[in-house]
Order: sequence, then structure tokens, then C-alpha cells
Amino acid sequence: MNRFANNFIQQSTCSLCHKNYLHKTAEEVVCSECENKIKNSNDWIAAVFYEYRDSDFEFLMTLIPQIRQQMKIRATQLCQRAVVAYKANDLEHATSLWKEARRYDSKNIRAAFNLSYIQWKTGEISYEDFIFSLRSFEYSRADYSIYHNYLAKIEQSLIPDKEIEEVLILADDSLNKRKLSRSPVLKLMCSFAAHQGKITSACFSPGGNQVLTSGMDGCISLWDINNGAEVQRFTFEYAHVTAACMSPDGNYILATTDDYSLHLLEVDSGKEIRQFRGHTALPIWVGIAPYGRLALSGSLDGTIGFWDLQRTKPMNLFRATTGPIHRMWMSSDGMHLLLTGFKREFRMLDLSGEMNHAWLGLPDRWPYSICSTDDMQYALCGNTDGSIVFWDLDRGKDLLMLKGHRGLVNSLTLTKDSNFAISAAIDNSVRIWDLNAGTQIYLLPEDIWQVNCSEFAPYHHAVVTAGENGQLKLWEFSYPC
Repeated sequence: MNRFANNFIQQSTCSLCHKNYLHKTAEEVVCSECENKIKNSNDWIAAVFYEYRDSDFEFLMTLIPQIRQQMKIRATQLCQRAVVAYKANDLEHATSLWKEARRYDSKNIRAAFNLSYIQWKTGEISYEDFIFSLRSFEYSRADYSIYHNYLAKIEQSLIPDKEIEEVLILADDSLNKRKLSRSPVLKLMCSFAAHQGKITSACFSPGGNQVLTSGMDGCISLWDINNGAEVQRFTFEYAHVTAACMSPDGNYILATTDDYSLHLLEVDSGKEIRQFRGHTALPIWVGIAPYGRLALSGSLDGTIGFWDLQRTKPMNLFRATTGPIHRMWMSSDGMHLLLTGFKREFRMLDLSGEMNHAWLGLPDRWPYSICSTDDMQYALCGNTDGSIVFWDLDRGKDLLMLKGHRGLVNSLTLTKDSNFAISAAIDNSVRIWDLNAGTQIYLLPEDIWQVNCSEFAPYHHAVVTAGENGQLKLWEFSYPC
């Protein structure tokens, strides 16, 4: 098992030029652009093995159970280190170790219990919320004996302080109610006709300096956000493009078309490298995992496809819903998927397609669009009635409801720090929300009929909106950090 642990691949980002690098966890990297020394950021740990990168991908998939086990072991080790830090009165360090442990294993009941316990003792959450957070493990694959033991102790008030193994975090940054030193500034940079007809997707490049768009005119375009100039264009003569995304290194584009196929394109050469077939209905979402070889797609017949980008046949193609998939969201580490299309439910799947958890939406509100924080602790759901709900995924509880839209919310994105969200709905409106205050701060002046896409740049303070009439708008969005 140590062999596997030593070969985890990690993505780190240069703090100066924001270039992404893949490397072994133990390695240090020096940026090739600005020679800045990159520290291991632990933004995500991907279960891919460096020494097997040229092997058959089906073989790699068989290693997933071992990967999961290793990640659980790592979480346990972090919990033990947190106990030591707590006993040494280093509460800040113990807190960080606990949060990291939950990133490795979100179902670690010991970490979850102790975090919630301290939050309760410090008044951050109520007793009812504390009990609710623990009861949520009854429906997971956590150790039932531990669950019932903890629950009995709590309900009988038999938990002396000396039995507390770990220290709880006080509050997640995304939920701290603070006042901004100044209001965010929104300014239109440029607006132009990017496609002839509906724009089906719009997303920023990994570095945030370009925007990738796809349209029903059969074109895929790459735009410079500084001046709106078209950098590259791909054209399909007899097909409509339904979705497109870029690889983590920015060298490739993966697109879906209405002939139910996927296309891998090289940015520099402008050539199609590979084509993938397997879906029997229109694919409406596509994404590439952070380690670059695994791609995922979702279609209107409720099926999800797992693809090895070095091969043409799907590794796995299965039906996730009885109806169409509405929206999908991939975690920053590429290990989990959030998706809607289960009537009132939204669900989480892991890399193998196994369902990890399901959350029931609010009464009379059906989740449609969805996005999540990097740690997959919180999620935003845009509903068919126009409301937006901020969810605590660990506790399965709604924390905040945002109202303003008058129709189905078809697009949602968070800023990287999770302080702001942008939403687009079929009422032709785009709104920006301050999640700390729980209020709307901007209603974008739109002349786009039915805005389909809206997104924040990953590092630059920029926003893109696009819609049915082929119009693309780039905005400057400046706010205090």
C-alpha cells in the first residue's frame, strides 16, 4: 500500500502566473514561466498513479478500491496527529489537520463528530444542528458501531471533555458573516457576437486569460479576455456543438456534438486528435479530470460516460437517472460528481460511478443547476422556481435561500474563495450574490435572450455571460480579498 501512497499525483498552482503543474506529492516544482518555487498546495489529491500513466486505463480503474483504502488510512493518520496537536494546545494546527482529514475521507465520523462537538460548545451551531450532523452518518457507510456509541453519549450527556480526541474548527470561511471593506465593482469590458445562434457553453481557460465558447452553429472558439480577440476556432460542418471544456494544462479541448459523439481537439494545431462514441442520446455536459486522462460526460437519457482520452471506447457507460440529467459538477480533485435530474434530489457519485450520497431538495423546489465549493462541503442549487439554496452537504441542511430570479436557474458558479456566486436564469437575468451577507449585489444589464452560461474566472477578476442570441459579454469584477 505504501507504493500507492508514494505515487499520488498532486496539482499545484504557481502563485505568481497561475500556471498549473502535475507532480508527485513529495516533489517540489519550480515554475518554468517565472521561476517561482511552488509549494505543495494540497488543493486536491488525485487517485492516479504516476508510474502507471502509460498502462491500460481499465487496469488503473481496478486500483480504485486500494486508492480509497489508502486515503482512509491517510485520514486516520491525520486525525492522530490532530490529537497530538490538541493535547499540545496548538488548536489552530489541530483544526487544519482535521479539515485535511475530511478532504481525504469525508465519511470519517471521528473527525466529523469532534468538529461538530466543538462548534456546538463554542456556540457556532445549535444542539439540534449538532445532533443532525451526527445522525446524517446513519445513512452513510460510516462505522455504525461508532455512530451509535457517539449518539448515545451525546443524548445522555455523558461526554466529559477528556474524551474529546480532536478540536473543532470554529467556522468555515465561506459562512463567516463579515462586512466587506468596500463593495465589489462590476464593469463591462466588451460585448460581441461570438456565434450565429445559441451559445451552448462558455468557460474560462485554466489560467483564466481566455474564454472557450461553443455554439449550435457548429463552432468552438477561444477568446482573449483582454481585448475580445478570437485566438482559435474549430468548425464542425454537419453537427451542433452541445458542450465543450479544456484540459487542465490548456492544450486540449473536449467537445460534444449532436451526433452523440465526443471530440478531442488540439489547441495549437487546431486538429481533431480522437473521436469517442458510446452515448445513445444527446450529451449535454463534458468535463476532464484534473490529472488529464479521464473524461466524463452526461447525456439527456440519464447516462454518464467515463472515457480514457487515449482510447476511443468508453471505460464505463451507465444510467444514473431514469430521466434526463440536468446539470453536472465535478469536484476540484476529479474524484466526485454532483448531478441533478432526480426530481427533488441531487446526488454525489464517485470516480467509479458509485453513488456516495443523495440529498432531498426543499418541498416544491426541484434542483436544476448545481455547483460546489472546492472541498465539496457546501453546494449551491438553482431550482426550477428561481430560488437558489446554499446547502451544507455534511449535514444535509439548507443554510441560506437566495430569491430574485423569476424562472428556472440554468447556470451557477462560485468564485474560488466561495464568497460570491453568479447565477443565470431563463428570465433573461444574471445576478451576482454576496454569500456572506446573503444578498444580491448586482443585477447585470442584459440584452441576451435567455442567458445559458455565466462563470467567474478562476484567478482573474472577470465574469463571462452568454446566451441564446450568440452574444458574449466579458465583465471586470473587482472585489476586496
